[in-house]
Amino acid sequence: MKVLISSLDDTDFTDEIEVRDISYSKSDGKFSMPIIRGDDWFQRLTSDLPFIPSIVRTDNNIMFVVFDNTEQCKEFKRWLEVAEKAVEEGIRTMRG
Repeated sequence: MKVLISSLDDTDFTDEIEVRDISYSKSDGKFSMPIIRGDDWFQRLTSDLPFIPSIVRTDNNIMFVVFDNTEQCKEFKRWLEVAEKAVEEGIRTMRG
């Protein structure tokens, strides 16, 4: 899934990243990704960001996320990069 990231404080700022899968929960403001740990295929890796996005829209395998400022965008992208590496490692080392 492609994740497009934008900021309200800098309309010229955009970033993007490809991840295997991601979802967003409006109720708690958290993003999550499915992750395999050993032979447990039903785990989720959940964000622990200290802020929530202003806008999240998903359509046709694209997620568009808008944060209040560019620092939040950069921190979110760092979380995505780390989470995606963990997901890929889980797939690489899965059992069962």
